[in-house]
Amino acid sequence: MRVWAVGRNHKVEYQGGKIVVDGEEYDIRNVEAIYISPATMISHKDLARISGRTIVFMFGRYGLRNVMIPMRVSKGLWSGKVAIMQAKAWLEKRIEIARKMERAIITNIHHIFKNTLRKYVDRETREKFYETIRRIKQEIENTEDTQRLMLLEAKAWKTLFGVFRRIMPTWPKRIRRPPGDPANAIYSYLASLLYADCLLATINAGLDPSISFIHEPEKHRFSLPLDIKDIYAPLLVANPAFTIYKRAKDRVRDYFREVRIRGKRGVYLNGYGRRLVMKTYMDYLAKEATFLGRRMSIRSHIYWECRRLREHFLGESEYVAFRLGEKH
Repeated sequence: MRVWAVGRNHKVEYQGGKIVVDGEEYDIRNVEAIYISPATMISHKDLARISGRTIVFMFGRYGLRNVMIPMRVSKGLWSGKVAIMQAKAWLEKRIEIARKMERAIITNIHHIFKNTLRKYVDRETREKFYETIRRIKQEIENTEDTQRLMLLEAKAWKTLFGVFRRIMPTWPKRIRRPPGDPANAIYSYLASLLYADCLLATINAGLDPSISFIHEPEKHRFSLPLDIKDIYAPLLVANPAFTIYKRAKDRVRDYFREVRIRGKRGVYLNGYGRRLVMKTYMDYLAKEATFLGRRMSIRSHIYWECRRLREHFLGESEYVAFRLGEKH
């Protein structure tokens, strides 16, 4: 169970083994994670008690700001043997695993275009998109460098965003930290939500979230969830961002607030905007898909993605990355 309490309208307390949100009680033993924000009404004492028993995601204006992982959760799920085998896989099979992930990312971008966006563009745009994706897929097979793989992935995303702009000329370029317009505010918040789910899945599967294969492992960040996030981002970030933006672009004052940060224009979601984005994201997350003969929600597929990685590290099975439209 995940508890959502982001915003100043929510009051969170800890009472006798239960998390109480606006008077509603949740047994902390059944809570995988709780989502809060700096504006959430919670005492330091209650936050310390809760963060010592379950995972706490702290969301700010633009998305995820902080994660608190209690020692009892990490000790209960992480295994020294799995960590050693994961590190060994990074040393011996990094490019092989990264290539499998990138194939899946490109396939999923292609699937979203084919099944959602193709009908909105002309024949020339369709052919140009297919040709670009075909070349990217060929280059992935001939690449032995993870940095080059990331550049190819970035090219695929740029091509998809170009299609967005052909359909909606007001769709902007990707701008981060802070998002400079409503579309980027939506996209960044969705990406943070997905990252939190991917981090939760890696922890629940007993993986070390700091050892990644596409992204470079670095200090002070969990990079494996970034790899997993990119596999599911076409479905859970790009697709709903496009849908939400079509609805919200003419109602900017209803869903967004504008600020200036260090001289830069920033746009973030207000309370109504966050609820709209969260509801849409949860709806997409609950959708079912079939892959490798398993029909389940996308949320469950994210967890099984991490389980397949774990089994691969332990030599129990080959890793296969999630691909939309491929059932077996």
